[in-house]
Amino acid sequence: MGARVTSYLQRQSLTARISGAVAVIVSTVLLGALLVTNRFASRAADAAVARAIGSARVQIRTILAGHERAMQERAAVVVGSPTFRSVMESRQRSALQDQVVVAANQIAALWVQAVGMDGLRLAKSDEPASDSVDVSGSSLIQRAMMGETVGALGVSRDTLIQVIALPVFGVQRQVGVLMAVRPLDAAFADSLKLATGSSVDILLYALSDSGDAQWRASTVTQTPEVRTLISTLATGAANASSAGSVPSVDTTLAIRDVLLKGTHFLATNEPLRSAGGAQVGGIIILHNRDAEFALFDPLRRSIIAVGVIGLFVSGLLAIAIARTLTRPITALVEATRRAADGDYSTDFRLDATGEVAVLATAFRSMLRDLREKADIAAFLGDPSAAAGNAAGNAAGNAAGNAAGNAAGNVPSDERPTGVAGRSGIAPGMRFAGRYDVQRVLGRGGMGEVYQAIDTELGEPVAIKVLQASFLATDARALDRFKSEIRLARRISHRNVVRTHDMGEVAALYYITMEYVDGTSVAELIGERGALPTRVVLSIGKQLFRALEVAHDQGIIHRDIKPENLIVMADGVLKVMDFGIARHETLSDALTRADLVVGTPQYMAPEQLMGDPANVRTDLYAAGCVLYKCLVGRVPLDPTSHVSLVRTLLLTDPIRPHVVNASVPVPLSDLVMRLLAKEPEERPASAAEAYAALEQLGALE
Repeated sequence: MGARVTSYLQRQSLTARISGAVAVIVSTVLLGALLVTNRFASRAADAAVARAIGSARVQIRTILAGHERAMQERAAVVVGSPTFRSVMESRQRSALQDQVVVAANQIAALWVQAVGMDGLRLAKSDEPASDSVDVSGSSLIQRAMMGETVGALGVSRDTLIQVIALPVFGVQRQVGVLMAVRPLDAAFADSLKLATGSSVDILLYALSDSGDAQWRASTVTQTPEVRTLISTLATGAANASSAGSVPSVDTTLAIRDVLLKGTHFLATNEPLRSAGGAQVGGIIILHNRDAEFALFDPLRRSIIAVGVIGLFVSGLLAIAIARTLTRPITALVEATRRAADGDYSTDFRLDATGEVAVLATAFRSMLRDLREKADIAAFLGDPSAAAGNAAGNAAGNAAGNAAGNAAGNVPSDERPTGVAGRSGIAPGMRFAGRYDVQRVLGRGGMGEVYQAIDTELGEPVAIKVLQASFLATDARALDRFKSEIRLARRISHRNVVRTHDMGEVAALYYITMEYVDGTSVAELIGERGALPTRVVLSIGKQLFRALEVAHDQGIIHRDIKPENLIVMADGVLKVMDFGIARHETLSDALTRADLVVGTPQYMAPEQLMGDPANVRTDLYAAGCVLYKCLVGRVPLDPTSHVSLVRTLLLTDPIRPHVVNASVPVPLSDLVMRLLAKEPEERPASAAEAYAALEQLGALE
């Protein structure tokens, strides 16, 4: 099916495909808008219902608290009566029975009982002939016997009740406790619904001794669905109560989406607890979600109507726009096909504006980059371009020295070897349990570099090992080594040698890096002399791209030089040796006070004078590299460090086009701007320098 659709689309004209695509996009946007609206409406409805449920919870708590206060106030009047106090103190059962009946009427309670200080019930309003019962085990009675007025919720004879207890005092001491009870029944549920709004329904349930939830009253008809809902919501609350400590109210108040008789409700459980903190029942609050969601129906209908109209209008506009785009896009397609066949020489100008013109400009820039890389690749493979040594010798040594340089700042006069390095690592051994060492690529001041195979990934890598002797002589070497890894790992770009990992084996610290097989720019200049302008342009553009990425991370290289630039066989440039790179905002805490970092011939005047390196410091070094690529030597090369500083401060280099007449004057001017002695006279960023080279390349 997919192949047939693809074949059908390929047979259609570009105009038809664009029009069809617009129709699909508009339809997709319409569908997306409906989905988003539906999601928004759903969330808004849920939020509105949740707010309503939260408000209902607050009102229910307020109502319960108000009922408790009213019972306590009326009961306080009863126990404050001299007659009641006298009868209570005398413990005359018949007289006390009459008093609790009167008290039940005054308090508007279901029943009232009087309890002596010995914990025995003396009288109960609804059981005049009952015997004395020990009720001292009730935590509510216990607290009241200690002089506290308390309230709680409970279950009596399968009925949810609200209970208060308050002390009764005689002439000189407390003589007992009065307990009053009011029911939480259907009338109570109706009063809650009336107080919380018509969209809210109330379910009351009690918990049996076994923890089962039993329906007691509600404002909805009792059905199997309702009983299941009560059991589901009440079970979690009961389990939370039996866990030991009394949970906070919110632990059992999760709002759930439930379906009752085809209608969606949001429901939550408000647990009711005894004086001891055990749950005895609860109030389930229901709110109609569908009613809230229906408020968004007009909005959805409006979106559909507007979408249909938009689909028609956009279809007409798409046809007109597609016809305008067809001609220049067809030309771009043809140019793309030729580029895919390896022909990068296509140059064209389109009578187009807007995005198509931007696309054409970007495509021309891409073709220039491809041509430049192809020129470098052709230059590397052309033996007739050599100015000194034979190309065969260059090819033989390039892979080893370039890979060694790529893994760290390894001097070019150190040749690869096949014997064990100073760290004791030898070709053929398994290093760090993972890397099969192939050969020694080079040695530097900090350590040795090896070519190896990562046995877990089956890929070649370069391993740089820090010399133990270096650690012994420099207490901060390990810190600089770790800083190198942290900085280098932050840069990920095709023009930068990639750092993989860091590790330690037998007190040897090492890093693994991308293995680069290529020729350093230093070797290329040494073998070929001054490089062609088109090759220098490509080297410079790729160098500035790499620096732009590093500078965006706040990282300054501080040692840009031809030895640290590797050109691969396909013309891609790799910038290596971020080993002395440092974050632009860091202090010199990890750099020794007597250490001047960098290669003097490529260092900016301010860097030689000890000022902090910055973006323009790297741009100066890049200017030195371009100068050497164009004329075959560095701009200034005195015999000593002292004379170099003096020369850099007082002498201007000979302009590149004066030394080499084949250098275009605009390119010579850009190089001299990069070599300006004052940092503010240089380009402000690597991106600005890249743009200048890009403009020069477009003029060729």
